[in-house]
Amino acid sequence: MVIERRWKRWVYFYAPLTLFVIGTLFPFYWMFITAIRPDHELYRSWRAVTNTPFWTLQPTLAHFQDLLARTTFPRWLWNTFFIACVSTGISLFCGLLAGYALARLRFPMAGTLGTAIFVTYLVPPTLLFIP
Repeated sequence: MVIERRWKRWVYFYAPLTLFVIGTLFPFYWMFITAIRPDHELYRSWRAVTNTPFWTLQPTLAHFQDLLARTTFPRWLWNTFFIACVSTGISLFCGLLAGYALARLRFPMAGTLGTAIFVTYLVPPTLLFIP
């Protein structure tokens, strides 16, 4: 009876969980393998006898060297980081001021305005794109 419960638990819980985890992590594994694969393996036919799509026999970091040395990717990365930090800071500052005003200051319809702001957060932003 105990063995049957363990078996059912494994089949109904761990087997789907394992499939879910593998399905979730596989794209990251594929990106990593593709990033360290040399060019001649990337452009090889899928029907080739020596094709090994799930691993590489000659890993290389040449693609990362090209990315960092021959392009302006580090500059793009810095610009993205800077814009993200500045826009987050501005948003946080404005949100703090608005939150303080809604929480501390008493004015007519303050409760209604706070509820309206809260309800707008419940609507997914993608629905706002529908005309």
